[in-house]
Amino acid sequence: MKIVNLQLLFQIAGLGVLLMVIMAVLKEAKNEEIGKMAVLAGIVMVLVVVVKLLGDLFQEVKSVFMLY
Repeated sequence: MKIVNLQLLFQIAGLGVLLMVIMAVLKEAKNEEIGKMAVLAGIVMVLVVVVKLLGDLFQEVKSVFMLY
């Protein structure tokens, strides 16, 4: 389980670096609006992953304390 979480952490960090590169390239090409949309899409992707992880965490807490 810890390996999966570490892998997800690296995926999120890699996505952040990739989005920074895309934003820089598009900024140089005078397409800042498209770059901002790409960053927004990346943020949404990361938030979906984080919400899924939080749901898994709450399920673990419920099972540990035998709630419902």
